[in-house]
Amino acid sequence: MLALTECRYGQPGIVAAALSNPLVDWVSPEGTADLNGNNTALHSDTAVYDFSGIARLRPQLFTKPEKYFDPFASPILFFRSPGYGVPPAPAHVPLDDMTNLSKLEREEAYRREIAVTEIEGPATDMDLPDGDVVQTKRKASKRFPSKALGLKLPHFHISTGMRSPLADQARELTHMLRQSFVRQSKNMTPSSSEFGRKVLLDNEADELNDDEKATLVRQKAEAKKSVELQIHADLGLWDDTPAGKARVSEAAQWLKRELEE
Repeated sequence: MLALTECRYGQPGIVAAALSNPLVDWVSPEGTADLNGNNTALHSDTAVYDFSGIARLRPQLFTKPEKYFDPFASPILFFRSPGYGVPPAPAHVPLDDMTNLSKLEREEAYRREIAVTEIEGPATDMDLPDGDVVQTKRKASKRFPSKALGLKLPHFHISTGMRSPLADQARELTHMLRQSFVRQSKNMTPSSSEFGRKVLLDNEADELNDDEKATLVRQKAEAKKSVELQIHADLGLWDDTPAGKARVSEAAQWLKRELEE
């Protein structure tokens, strides 16, 4: 989260970030879904740990769902919508004034809707919904960072493991970051050089001329260098095992090179 937000042009900030098994999505920790809504949950034959332990931590860390729907808690939401509506807070959590006011407004809107449609007579307390229904929505991509934010993303070194339950989150973060680097790079023609240009779809890329295609290939190669992803055969942890210590040392050497450039 800090690497994505503390990187303003012309100001001191983060210029490189090395991450191991980043947990960037608390909204759907059981897995992820792509921007078309397709489930990309972890493969049971590769993950040795499931998300049950992480899921048990969530209510201990976040008193209300709206807190883990915050992109500063789930940084992947800087790049896309959560794909779910925010569920209501648990019954034991007291409502603050604004939350209670919002709940009363939703109930009043429901009463008006029932009255207008005249379904089953006048609205009563029994007509009111028992609670907010959490609806699954299509995940939508966001252009982050926008030109207005004045941010220059740092370089990233991301590592995970094939058997890690966080591997899918690491892959999605890498993909989103690389898309942002392509958008931040110089565009393919002088007439379309505005920052924040959308990433081309496959059919749009096919319509480019040879020079534009070559530029796009170069931009993607530079984005891949700017956001490195390493997927190890095991969990890919930074721990006190020989392999874990080697990964920490490798990340430190990468940071050293980045800071010297």
